[in-house]
Amino acid sequence: MTDSRKVLISVVASVVVIGLVVGLVLTFAIIPLPDFPSLADDPDPSIPGTVAFARWDDGDLCVWTVPASGGEASEVLCDNNIGFGEISPGWTPDGLLVVEQFGPNREVFRVVDPETGETIDRISFEETGAYDGPVGRDFVATQDGLSVYVNGDRGEPQLILEVPSGSERIVLEVEGPADYRFDWARLSPDGEWILVQDSEGRVLIVSPDGDPNARILTDDVDSWMAASWYIPGYAEGTWDPRR
Repeated sequence: MTDSRKVLISVVASVVVIGLVVGLVLTFAIIPLPDFPSLADDPDPSIPGTVAFARWDDGDLCVWTVPASGGEASEVLCDNNIGFGEISPGWTPDGLLVVEQFGPNREVFRVVDPETGETIDRISFEETGAYDGPVGRDFVATQDGLSVYVNGDRGEPQLILEVPSGSERIVLEVEGPADYRFDWARLSPDGEWILVQDSEGRVLIVSPDGDPNARILTDDVDSWMAASWYIPGYAEGTWDPRR
């Protein structure tokens, strides 16, 4: 190999390395993750109800609840046969939790006391119809003519509210690394708040009016895990497999 060819290869390699370093700096140093205050540190008593969510713990899927106003989360139950998705964990109109349970012989919905973790009832899929509940996150993404959704732009995600007239408004727009995104959004049962999960496993509560005042309700929730909101007296976002 000639000296000139060695020099050329060295120059090309140096350019590639510099490009990679610059890319990493631009992604992770200049554009940090969005920073939000925590409701656990500073609860807001104006936010009503309780939020249920799921997270993995040593191979088991665990269901937790946390006051929507902020505070300490409580573990309700853990089981490696629990399913998660659009309707699990969910809420009944009278404030009990609904989780899907998969076993070797049959699949059931478990109705659980959120205070004690005690199973109140088990209803087979055949009895109620596995998909007779509110299927899909959209069932609480649209309410009283309001719709909320997230866009798919990486690095600059948006939370968008559509009003009954059809017009849209950006409620929250943030900037972060290229792989940062919002995964899903849903309205609170009273339509006064929005629940959003980001790609860092943080579940945020956002105001749809004026200052979005986005705050972290809980974190360490795996991407695309379900979460659901219960407010006594509101049937929105609830269902009961015992019906």
